[in-house]
Amino acid sequence: MKEKTSKNWRPKLFGAFSIIGFFLCAGSLFIWGYQILMWLENGFWTKHPVAETLPGLFTWIISWEDWFGVQKILLWVLDLELTIFYFFLGLIIVLCFLHIAIDRFPGEGSEQSW
Repeated sequence: MKEKTSKNWRPKLFGAFSIIGFFLCAGSLFIWGYQILMWLENGFWTKHPVAETLPGLFTWIISWEDWFGVQKILLWVLDLELTIFYFFLGLIIVLCFLHIAIDRFPGEGSEQSW
């Protein structure tokens, strides 16, 4: 009985990370909806790049003196729209953790018949 409870936390952890990823995706859609609403009201698009939320990281990357290819990639990511970044980050989290959970725990929860 103790062995079953010690392994029982793993599927719950993967489920929790999948829910976090889902909320990142949903939150990004709400931010995008807010941007559309402001665009309809004001007539101009307000861009919210990722660098706006992480200004310390932005200045740290600019101060690099080598690894210029990695610097260009990271600056491109930091210049992305916040909604796009959060949506794809959430999607990657959901897909990774669901894939891991399905591969590692194929028999978990199969006692329920649908």
